Amino acid sequence: MGAWVDRRRLAEVWAARPAGERGASFGTGTLIAGRLVLTAWHVLTDERGRPYERVLVRLVGGRLCAAQVVWADAAVDAALVELPDAEEADGPLVPEGVAPVRFGRLVGQGVRVACQATGFPDSLTPTGSDREIDQVDGHINPTAGSRTEQYLITVGHRPDHSRAAPGARRAGWHGISGAAVTCGPLVTGVVTEDTPGFDSRRLTATPLHVLARRPEFRSVIENAAGRGLVLEPAEMQDVFTPWYPALAPASPASLLRPEYEIVSFRPRAELGTLLDWCRSGHLLSGLLMTGPGGQGKTRLAREVASRLGAEEWAVGHLTQAEQLSAEHLRVLASAARPLLLIIDYAETRTAFATALVNHLANHPSGYPVRVLLIGRTDGDWWQQVRRDAAPGAALAARPLELPLLEAADAALLTDAREQARRQLAAALARIPGYGVTGGTQGLAARVPAGSGSGEVPAHGAGHALTLHMSALADLLTGDGTAQDTPEDVILGHEHSYWSRTAHHHGLGSEQQRLTALTIALLAGADSRPQAVDTLALVPGLRDTSEDTRLRLATWIHDLYPPDSPRAYWGSVHPDRLAEHHLARELTRYPELLDTVLPHITHEQALHALTVLTRALALPLSTDALGDRLRSLIAGHPPTLALPAITIAPQAQTPGPLLDALQPICSAAELSDELRDQLYAAIPDQTQRLADHALTLVGRQVDQYAQSVAATGWWRTLRRRRDTSRIEKLAGALDNLSIRLAELGRWEEAQTVSTRAVELREKLAAARPEEFLPDLAVSLNNLS
Repeated sequence: MGAWVDRRRLAEVWAARPAGERGASFGTGTLIAGRLVLTAWHVLTDERGRPYERVLVRLVGGRLCAAQVVWADAAVDAALVELPDAEEADGPLVPEGVAPVRFGRLVGQGVRVACQATGFPDSLTPTGSDREIDQVDGHINPTAGSRTEQYLITVGHRPDHSRAAPGARRAGWHGISGAAVTCGPLVTGVVTEDTPGFDSRRLTATPLHVLARRPEFRSVIENAAGRGLVLEPAEMQDVFTPWYPALAPASPASLLRPEYEIVSFRPRAELGTLLDWCRSGHLLSGLLMTGPGGQGKTRLAREVASRLGAEEWAVGHLTQAEQLSAEHLRVLASAARPLLLIIDYAETRTAFATALVNHLANHPSGYPVRVLLIGRTDGDWWQQVRRDAAPGAALAARPLELPLLEAADAALLTDAREQARRQLAAALARIPGYGVTGGTQGLAARVPAGSGSGEVPAHGAGHALTLHMSALADLLTGDGTAQDTPEDVILGHEHSYWSRTAHHHGLGSEQQRLTALTIALLAGADSRPQAVDTLALVPGLRDTSEDTRLRLATWIHDLYPPDSPRAYWGSVHPDRLAEHHLARELTRYPELLDTVLPHITHEQALHALTVLTRALALPLSTDALGDRLRSLIAGHPPTLALPAITIAPQAQTPGPLLDALQPICSAAELSDELRDQLYAAIPDQTQRLADHALTLVGRQVDQYAQSVAATGWWRTLRRRRDTSRIEKLAGALDNLSIRLAELGRWEEAQTVSTRAVELREKLAAARPEEFLPDLAVSLNNLS
């Protein structure tokens, strides 16, 4: 968690009597949202605590201007002052591109949390000079000062309090009051004083969470930022994704991302269910929430987190990292308050979820911990996670299935859509080219309230995302009479976004761009070299120069930055738009699948099969795409069978995968190595792959039985040290008996299990110290 400061946010804050009267004060401020500057209350008052009449603010590199106090609280020694707008100030005062800051708080039980405060201490600036900046590094021990709810910052350097530097205005820390305290990029407090009794080795700060409890403070901040005030856990910021994206929406489609929270959350019954679960008595509990894409799962999870955050829980959305380091796990287990962890795409992150839950179960913090997993389906993968979880994890057996949004009430659906249209219109007007004075005819301003059909497409009635997409499509068509599907309308405008950005990358061919983007969405890539190599698989791009493929790969990376540190390309969001694009383009150009799928890496194939099976669930004519996928997997077992059998337990539409795998599993030419890999990838208990598992383990039994019979080892078992073939046969028989029992074929299972026991009795008789445990396993299966 490195130090962070943006010089453009720094502000000198002056307070004084009216012109001609004596009395003035100076301190530091920080631009935090819109035109709001955070500072200390005492900077704006005289020695007796009386407010000065004039407040002047100057951002670094800017000019001095009058500002207005919009909130102040002497009890917590903090204030918010507002700069004038552009018209009043004869030009913009706030630099472009400065987004609202992220706020945070300390939540752990550790020590030495790195922090910094940047400001304008008198001791650094000679009289008559421009104020010089001091960047103070230090650390906070969260427990110190906690009874009075203060942060006590141990600073890395200090001024000489006994005497001022030559020409300096004053000695000590005078002038740094009001500086924001940051932990990494999170503003966590505001400096209020040079802590008495520590010889300027400490600074005292008011924590942000204390200010956030003031409704007026929260209201002013949220109005300026245009979003809710969320306090992110400072010690856990490397484990969580930022609560709000760093970049503003760049295209109409991005307005639909749940992270932007453009459309206000509408209450639903499951909110109370989730809040009750979080507040229940268990120390550690996990729950899976399921529903098709676009059902509102992530938005609901964020609403739960926001409400618990207001109750001073630590909440966060875990990153898309493949695994967490030991240090990250330690930090999560050291929370000194209740903790809610959200894991999205849980069906694709089973190993991650299992390792996290087990660590938290084995290292309890003493405070409640809730793990909310979000997935499209449950089934085999979820039962496997539950079986592998530590006993103290308390993972709920049944998922919370998210039903349609207000599906039974047409009036509520109409009202929800109208609300979405209003809020999306306001956000759309802020995207270049879509505003009232924008270059594309001011689309957001052309749809009056109440226009359009007012109906959500039948296939999506009650889906939150479909409702929002239909509202956005009305806005984009300009008259509320879109004839295409909402997905096609929005993707059409996304095409315009692609074209605008392609110009900056020197990319001329629209077909090349479209093909490259389709391949990127299909296969993904974990690095730029792999991205370039993947594009080279396609005939339309294979013959272009490497420089062109490199520029295409970089263009896609810039269009859609990755959500995961192990990916180079991100994706179109929300997911359904990416899936719709893939289904449409791959149905139109099915040869793209033929040239790409058999030649990509295992990880890329996992990604491709995941997005393809999601695309097959869309209400489109995808039969041809499903048939193509079946034939490709069946025709390329060495590269596609293992990814297919890995994805099948979690796939939303596993039919094509299961159909293609059945002849592969029973094929006479299937290699022993691939057979064993396929069987190892199947969950211990499965419904979807039960027949496939039985076929594979049956082939294992046949092979091992033939091998043992051919050696004639039974007569010389006691003299042989290499018993691996007999051990493999006994193990395969045990597995076969279990698979038969799962299918209800009890008599066959008993016969096979008895045979396994007989083999292991002979092994145990020869070397009991080595094989008695295995015999016990076989006897348990038989019983």
